[in-house]
Amino acid sequence: MTIRFETILLLFGLVFLFEQSDSPLIAIAHAHESDSSSKEDKKARTLSPHTYRKLDEIQTLITKENYPEAARKLQKLLFSVKRSYEKAYVLGNYAYLYMSLKDYTRAIKHFNAALELKVLPESTQKNMLFNLAQLYIITEQYDQVIDTMKPWIAHAEKPNCDAYIILGNALTQLGRYHEALEPVKMAIELSEKPKENWYQLLLAIQYQLEEYAECVHTLGRMICLFPNKKTYWMQLSSIYLNLKDHDRSLAIMEMAYRLNFFNNSKDFIRLAQLFMYCGIPHNAGRLLEKGLKEVRIEDSEKTWQILSNAWAQAKETELAIQALEHAAKHSDKGDLYVHLAQLKIDQEKWSEAVTALQAAFKKNITRRKGNAYLMLGLAYYELKDARKSRNALLEAVKFKETKKVANHWIKQLEFDKE
Repeated sequence: MTIRFETILLLFGLVFLFEQSDSPLIAIAHAHESDSSSKEDKKARTLSPHTYRKLDEIQTLITKENYPEAARKLQKLLFSVKRSYEKAYVLGNYAYLYMSLKDYTRAIKHFNAALELKVLPESTQKNMLFNLAQLYIITEQYDQVIDTMKPWIAHAEKPNCDAYIILGNALTQLGRYHEALEPVKMAIELSEKPKENWYQLLLAIQYQLEEYAECVHTLGRMICLFPNKKTYWMQLSSIYLNLKDHDRSLAIMEMAYRLNFFNNSKDFIRLAQLFMYCGIPHNAGRLLEKGLKEVRIEDSEKTWQILSNAWAQAKETELAIQALEHAAKHSDKGDLYVHLAQLKIDQEKWSEAVTALQAAFKKNITRRKGNAYLMLGLAYYELKDARKSRNALLEAVKFKETKKVANHWIKQLEFDKE
């Protein structure tokens, strides 16, 4: 049994997407209220009342989802403004418009155009860079995410947890798991209430790095936080298997069963196989029988065969035979009937062995067909039916693996005649 983690894509799953940054208008308002710069600087970095009013109208149109009109006004305004400072804000608003329209390629283009003018206040520029990084995540441009977020984090006074998770996600997507580990850990550590998918990302990274002991720790936290998530219990059991700690793996799986998390045959079979592996086949047999009786496990060849193996391991021969009979009936091949016949022969139940072998030949025997003919010949021999025994043995002679033994019994039949 192995555990599998799909590559985690935190695209639209990033709940914080676009929430962390102020809209351009808020930044604009801050710029108007600031009077810490010189008169010349302030004049160069102040929007005219006309531009401010137009941007305010455009923001209202975007909020009301009147995108065509917002686009028309932005286009007109972009051609009318002359100063780079005002143009940067118009381009920024254009980017937010395209974000609202989910046209992320154009949003990226306009954010970059605004940033390239290098006239925006530091706080506004940081907000735009943050949103730009998230757009790169959505468009799967992971190298650009890293190039954007690494300097952003380096220059931020107190980088937030969202910045670290964006960086960690991008590094993960590129398979740079060693580099991704610390940013994701930092995001979880900084957050008062880390999101569930952040833990999932951390777990996926640790698994890729084969840090199974760390996976146990992470899954333990996830189970404490999300105790009703079956997936985490099953993953923890699988991780313990990777660590060769079969007893703990079984204990976790049993707990998941008692919490009534099992909802498919695969879960029951997995627990039954763990019971058998840990040397408790009786528990496996009882579990599968109960599941079949309650119609919680699929009534299939595989289920009955595993149940037969469980009872055989528990040395409950009759129960093993009964389960094998069910398995053989479900199978479209005759091999299980051959196996059943062997058990009947071991018990010297010759007539039942013949019945099982006849059923086997009605289906397709895919393995050791010569052995099936040899067994049939021996069963008829014990039943004193020399003619049928000879016919079956003559068929067995045609197979290389049974030719020698079959010829021996044919000679025995001839000796018995004399």
